[in-house]
Order: sequence, then C-alpha cells, then structure tokens
Amino acid sequence: MSLHLLIALALSGISFARGSDDRLVVPIDTPVPVRFLTPIESGRTHRGWTVEAQTMSDIVAGRCVVIPAYSRLLGIVDESIAGWFFRRRGRLHLTFEGADVGPGGWLSMTAVVEDVEWLPTGDVTSGGQIRALEGSVGHTLAHDAVPVGGLMPVVGEVAAPIGVVSTAVALVGRGARVDIRAGDEATLRLTSPLTLPPGAPCRRSASLPDSVAVPGLDLDSLPARTRGGNGEPGDVLNLIVEGSEEGLLQAFDRADWVVASTGGLRRRVGAAGAVVLGKSYSHAPVSPQRLFGRVEDLAFERQGVNARERHHVRMWAVDSSRTVWVGAANEDVGIYMTVAKPRITHRMAPALDAERDLLVRELEAGGCARRRGYLRIPRCPLSGRNSSGEEFTTDSRAAVVHLEACGGS
Repeated sequence: MSLHLLIALALSGISFARGSDDRLVVPIDTPVPVRFLTPIESGRTHRGWTVEAQTMSDIVAGRCVVIPAYSRLLGIVDESIAGWFFRRRGRLHLTFEGADVGPGGWLSMTAVVEDVEWLPTGDVTSGGQIRALEGSVGHTLAHDAVPVGGLMPVVGEVAAPIGVVSTAVALVGRGARVDIRAGDEATLRLTSPLTLPPGAPCRRSASLPDSVAVPGLDLDSLPARTRGGNGEPGDVLNLIVEGSEEGLLQAFDRADWVVASTGGLRRRVGAAGAVVLGKSYSHAPVSPQRLFGRVEDLAFERQGVNARERHHVRMWAVDSSRTVWVGAANEDVGIYMTVAKPRITHRMAPALDAERDLLVRELEAGGCARRRGYLRIPRCPLSGRNSSGEEFTTDSRAAVVHLEACGGS
C-alpha cells in the first residue's frame, strides 16, 4: 500500500467535534523539530520507501497544539543516490506527508528536511536535498583545529601530511553516502500551510513547574559539580532521574542511546582511530569523573557520524537503593591534543542547558520517561570552565525526570 493511499484512508476516518468555524493554520516555512525512527542510507534505502520520524516539540497555531510532541510522522524517499567514484557524494531527498495526531487520526502535511544533526548547514539545500558529509581525513582534522586556552590543536605537522596522503589515496574512491541513524535529530520545514479543520478541539501546551520536590534527594548536601581526574571542578549537574537502574537502562535504550565503555586499551585505540579516519564509534569510552567520592555508576552516549561528535551523560546513584540518580550531560563537538600529556580528547559545547533539554526530550520520545519539571542546584555557577578548561554556561537548573512503564512498541 502506498503512503499516499495510507494517508488518504486514514484521513477519511477522522471526525472532529463541532465547534467554531475558525481555522487553525501553521504557516509555510514553519520549522518542525523531529527525531528519525527509521535508519536511512542513500543508495540503499530505495526511492519510494516509507520512513518514519517523530516530532520533538508541540507544533502550534496561535495558542493551540496542532501536532503534539512525540507524534509519528510518515515520509517517502523521493531521491536516494549512493556516492559515485571520484569522491562524488551521495544524495537523499525526503518528503513528509502525514502526522498521527491521535487514536485513529491523521493530519495531511507536506514538509522537507531543513537540516540534519551533525551535517553542516550547507549540506542541505533550500529544496531539502541532503548531501553526504565530506569524508577525507584531512578535512576531519582541519575541521576540528580550533585552539582551546593553552591546548594545542591537531594541526600543522599532523593534519597536513595525513590530509595530503588520504586525499591522494581516495581521489578516485567512492564518495560518502548520506547516513541517517535511528535517533538522529533534524528539522523539517513546512512547504505548505498546515491547517486543522474547523471544529477540531484546541489543546494547550502544559507548562512545567520550576521547582519540584524529589523525595530522597538532599539539595543542601548535593554537590553542584563533579570533579575531573585532576581534582579540579568538572561538569555541572543538570539531570535528576527517579527510577530503578533497570528502568534507566531501558529508557536510554529506547531513546537510542548506548552504554559508554569504561575504557581499556582496545576501546581507546579504536576510538582514536575512528577520530582520525572520520568514522563513528559506538560505545566509545568517556573519561571518568567523580561525585560523592566515586566515579560515575553509569554513562550513556549517542554518537555522531564522526567520533569527534557525540551526546553523553554520566550518572550517579544518590541512594543505596539506586532509585534516585543525578547526572551531568554535555555535548562533544570536536577534538584537540594536550601539550603536557599528548592525547586526543574532546571539545565541549558550552551551552549545557541545550544538551540537558535534548537528552530529556529524547528520553520522553522513547516512551519510558516523563519530565516533571526543574529545580535549581544550590551553589551552581552560571558560567565557568570545567576541569579540562572548557567554557560553559547554564541557568543552574536540573531537569527532573520520572521513569515509567514504556509505551509503544
């Protein structure tokens, strides 16, 4: 059954309660943040195939929710071209045509991809065509060559020769494919107005409290920050989770995050090789940090298309029953090498609140968690540097998430 027929049949069954004749319209070019549920690879995911995504926020018209957060969207592959020889990159084009807005109800829509997580803005055209990321080693290292304080970036004598050799070897090689994994986030753009029929009920977005109580958590004794391996103040706590360890593992799995490695030579060599070669590396190790006098109990991550980029969080159990957890989430956006102790490590995105909110909405989207609100961590600085010298900014709030029975399939 084609996607068009599926949507037509679904739309034919929609009934709305009679109300006012006002029409709620979401205008053309409105951005729609989504998370992909279907993995897609250009040249292998064929033209005409159906893909699924999930909205990551309410889509509103006026003060009414037209498409609720975490609704399922259906799209179709219009173009899927693998990488060609002589480094010609692969291409992909998707059109989304329907939104599941409730039990048995579908809403017709048209939207194309505006941008994709991990891809530069210029690699998605104004018409929604997605072009594969450049894959050369020289491009990878040069892209990350940004000094951080007193740290030496990987440039010059290291990056230049590797870039020359890799470019020569890969001159006639096949170009990269567009690779979108389940869990990757993106932004769609409406290519026609989205209209809710007259008489449809007006649903409002619920506001979240800014100060919620968490039984079993003593804020007065809770450190605001972790400690790095050098003993200096590390990352800021920005997540509080209520639930069992089993529930925590299941929630992250449903959100398409994986358990980070505890380290070891093989894992570290593999991660370093992936950075140099510009490849992704799941279960990569995270450097240990301390809270309550011990290293993290669990760590989770979601890798980018290159090992230099990832979302990750370290988690500590607060109580002996392991039913209350605190965490420090941040995003890695590049690499550098230290001078005193030559090793490759990650650069951190300074906006910690953006990473906190991304993680929470992905846990909610997985169907195993509900955000109750926020609370402010006492003695948490609004800005500063972590133990590696990375700058950060925050509003000092931690998101409070309650784990619950997972919904959906």
